[in-house]
Amino acid sequence: MLDEALMARMPENKHVIDFHKQVENIRASNEYELEAKMRLSPGRLIPEFKLPGKDGKQYGPADYEGKPLLIYFWAAADAKSRQINPLIKKVYESTRPYGLELMCIAFDKDPSVWEAAIKLDELPGRHVTDLKGAGSPVQKLFNLKMQLPAYFLVDNKGRIVDHDTDFSRLSGDITDMFTQKPEN
Repeated sequence: MLDEALMARMPENKHVIDFHKQVENIRASNEYELEAKMRLSPGRLIPEFKLPGKDGKQYGPADYEGKPLLIYFWAAADAKSRQINPLIKKVYESTRPYGLELMCIAFDKDPSVWEAAIKLDELPGRHVTDLKGAGSPVQKLFNLKMQLPAYFLVDNKGRIVDHDTDFSRLSGDITDMFTQKPEN
């Protein structure tokens, strides 16, 4: 309201124009946040994307059709990600026999750092990255804002079960996925 009133009274004023641009940017950001929250809410289909793997082939969520999937967003240079890698490995190894797949999406820029971290941490799963770091379009698609690590749990129908930046909150959903009776 203030923005509109100022623009109506002083449309040529440099400060008013700058203020108006800031207000428009905030509005656009808020609209995107709301849209992303709806698009990424539990029960919705996981957004599709493709990223190159270590082998050079393109992979995305559709490659896991019919299988439950944990998508793990991380970066080799991120200390929190590296600290959680042993837990990711442990949970994956305990649920892999039941069908859980793991897709690790790294937001790194240096392929040698990325590959060394995978090897050093013995991180299982399929590893993909576009080597764009914080500029990756996948980061925007999932509205991550470099809040790493982050996790999306997807059921065997491609629907989001839950997502979080705290793995301990998501691990219960992983357990539930394999102990509940299947839906008809």
